[in-house]
This record gives sequence, structure tokens and C-alpha cells, in this order.
Amino acid sequence: MGTMHEEDRPRQPLLDRPLGRGQAVLWWTLASALFILVVVGQFGPTNHDAIEWDTPAWTLAHGQPSCSYRFGFQTEPPPLFPELVGGVEVTVHSLDRRLFAARPYPTVDCRQDEADLSTAASLHDAALIGFLAWFVLLCGVVLVFRSDRRPPTIREAAGVLGLAVLPPVSAALTTSIHPEDLVAVGLCLAAVARSTRRRDVLVGVLFGLAACSQQFALLAVVPIVVLAGWGERARVLAGAGAAASAVCLPFLITDPGGLLHAFSGSSATQAGGATPTFVLEIHLHGVLLVVVSRGLPLLAAAIFTWGAGRRLGDRRWAVVPLLSVLAVCMTFRLLFEVELFLWYFAAVAVLLLLVAAMDRSATPLWLVSWAAWNAVVVICYSERSWDSFLQMSLVGLVSQAIVVGWAFGLGVTVLWRTSNGRVGQTDEGKMAGVLLGLG
Repeated sequence: MGTMHEEDRPRQPLLDRPLGRGQAVLWWTLASALFILVVVGQFGPTNHDAIEWDTPAWTLAHGQPSCSYRFGFQTEPPPLFPELVGGVEVTVHSLDRRLFAARPYPTVDCRQDEADLSTAASLHDAALIGFLAWFVLLCGVVLVFRSDRRPPTIREAAGVLGLAVLPPVSAALTTSIHPEDLVAVGLCLAAVARSTRRRDVLVGVLFGLAACSQQFALLAVVPIVVLAGWGERARVLAGAGAAASAVCLPFLITDPGGLLHAFSGSSATQAGGATPTFVLEIHLHGVLLVVVSRGLPLLAAAIFTWGAGRRLGDRRWAVVPLLSVLAVCMTFRLLFEVELFLWYFAAVAVLLLLVAAMDRSATPLWLVSWAAWNAVVVICYSERSWDSFLQMSLVGLVSQAIVVGWAFGLGVTVLWRTSNGRVGQTDEGKMAGVLLGLG
């Protein structure tokens, strides 16, 4: 039997060619540099809204957690990111006093010293700390790429470069600075990467930390809990509860009401936002508005995941369908959200980016549709659109329906192909899926 000549061997697809560890690190570094350039090129990071998470960080750094949620900001982030920033501010106190006021925080009525905290220089320096969120997100993305235990490939390099230029991701630092959103997405992705192999306490810990960074992370927790068995479910919930309790302990002791307000998301459900949405158009208020905008997405995610899990069977823990399920569940937030900004699309955009990069059987039509969705989101929800056509109610609602329905369709299409055994498989795997389907 003759040996196969080198030219007769099937060529490995370009995207699946392996990278060495040093090459992978180089691509991560290039992606980080590119992201920084994208943010700086848009005159960021902005300090707009930085005070909303820097104030609790500043109070924590002074040992005053009872003051952290006493200022009535329009949005109040859960405590994880303020705790991270507070730790950074304590660390650099000796290097830059603008990040850490010289005298202790007053304890009488928790009124801030504007000269110490609200100066442009202080907030600008605090905003620079927002770049930490990029590295959390990058780690989560890389862990997802490695979840199938394969060595790094060009797919990973392309994925991290795409992440660096993804408009909703940079918008979290350039439009109004909300790095806690990127931290939540990164931690959710790390949990998903672990979930594809094991549903254990560590998965719960990562999800618990993600929920303590931004409340929408619960939309990623729900699918894992629904898809898991009873024993796995208990371990995940135990880990999440332990992590959340540890993060929230200072506030549970000193200001449980403020903590509940931040976690409920009620501070971000005020009417009169920049963009018309379906929820605003039905004119709900108070508790009912919070229940509809925050509770219904969780219920919809649970119902959808239950149906998808039954359809997928054993394939539900494969990384591509699992990412697709999470992408669809995240669209429910966009459907029921009170107002929409470009960075609100970051979770869906990152999840679909990973699906596009990792699905080896993605059709050209799906990839073109995915790229077009990203373009439409930028056109409709960039900051320049707020004061133009989106202020017209009908146009704003049509835009919301298009981008949400489009993202939903992209995720469901992948799940449909997965349930028929045609996603992310080798030729032999595809043939097996066809035979199983015929059987």
C-alpha cells in the first residue's frame, strides 16, 4: 500500500490551523491594544456615569458601605465592580490622591464631598479603571474557545480581534461608562465554558459573581439551571448563593434596602429614556414596571430553554448550541427593556460573535446575516441616533422589533440546525446526524 503524498493529504481549513501558546498570547495582546485604540479613538473612556459606580467604590475604600447606595443615582450597579474599583483605589492611594480623598468620608448624613470625588480629574482617572473590564471579558471569551479542550487556533485569534472592534463592547466605555456590564458578560462566559464539561460549584460561583456585577446575568443563569439535572442544579445554586453572599455581606449588614434596590434593577426602569420601547409605550409604573421589565425576561428564558433542551437532547451541553440558547435568552432583556442603548446589546453581540467564530458549519447566508445585524444595531442605537429618527415613537418601536427579532432568529436558526445534527461537526459527524434524523 503506497503512502499518501503530502500534496494528497486534505488541507486543514485556515481557521482551524493551530497556534502556539506564544502566538495566542500575542493575539490577545494585539486585541487588547486594538480595543484600547478603538476606545481612545472615540475620545474615551468617558467619565459620564462614572460617578454611579465610583461613589460606592469610594465609600467602600473608606470603610463606609452604609453610604454606598444613599445618593439616588439613576442607575446603581450591584456591588462587585465597585468593590473591585475600591480595591484599586486603595492600592493606588499613595500614587494618586485624586482617586482617594485625603480625609475620611463623613458619616453623619453620607453627603459626598464634591471637591474630592466629583472633579473631572478624579472621574477621568476612575474611568481609566474601566479598562479592567476588558480583560475580564477577554478571559471569558478565551475560556469559551478552549472549552472543547482543543489547542488555540486562528478561530480564537479572529474571535478576540472581532471582540476588540465590536461596537456594543466599546460603547460600554465610550458612550456612558458601564464597565460592570462587560465584567458580567466575561464572568458568564467563564461559567458557560465550565458548564460544557461540568455543572459544579465553580460554575455557580462564577454566575454568582456575574449577577453581582449586573443583574442581566441572571438571564445566563436560568438556562444552565433549567438544563441541568437536580444534583447539578443544586451545586450550581449553592455556589452562586455562596459567592453572592460573600460579595454582598458588607451591604447586607449595613444597608440591605439599598442593596435590594440595586439588585432589582428598579433604578434603571424610569420612564422617559432616550429611545422609545414597547414597555414604555404601555405606560407602566412602579412595581408593575419592574416586574414586567425584569421578571418577564427571566420567565421567557426559562420557558424557551426548557423547550430548546427537549429538542436538543444530549447536544444541549455542546458549546455552540449552549451559546445560542444564551444569546436567545439575552434577547428577552432587549425585548422587555425600558430603554435601549448601544452597550445594552453587548451580551447578545458577544455571544453571537462566539457562535459565528466557533460554528464550523455556519452557512455563508447566516454569517452575512450576523454581520448585517451588527451594522443595523450600530445604525439604530449609536449615540447619534438618539436625537434623530429614534425619537419618533413608531420608528423606535420598529427598530426594536427588527433588531430583537433578528437576533432571536439568528440564535434559533443555529439551534434548529443543531437539533438536526449539523452544527460544529466533522463530515463523519454530519453524516451520523443525517442518519439519525432519517432513523
